[in-house]
Amino acid sequence: MPQKCTAIYIGIFEQESEYGLHFLGSTEFDADHDDWACEKPGDYIPRNRYLLDTGIPTTTDWQETLSLIAAAMRRVSSTSASVLSDAGDVAVGFDDGDLERI
Repeated sequence: MPQKCTAIYIGIFEQESEYGLHFLGSTEFDADHDDWACEKPGDYIPRNRYLLDTGIPTTTDWQETLSLIAAAMRRVSSTSASVLSDAGDVAVGFDDGDLERI
């Protein structure tokens, strides 16, 4: 992650049979902007920005899906050697909904 990025957005999207994730970095973060906290989501687009194999079927309720992914990202960010632990702000959510801060 480039030094200028201070926030990471983890977007959840629905595929044919399971949910997927995509990752974006931003130089700005607005915690009061619940539906899109990364003001400039295109500041950093990782080369491998998609995680298509989450193992969470699309038949899972969206709120449970958000909860499962947020919990997993909290575990990742609590490790001292993760990209998420180095970011100032991390948010996860569906592209068309509110975000949950990690």
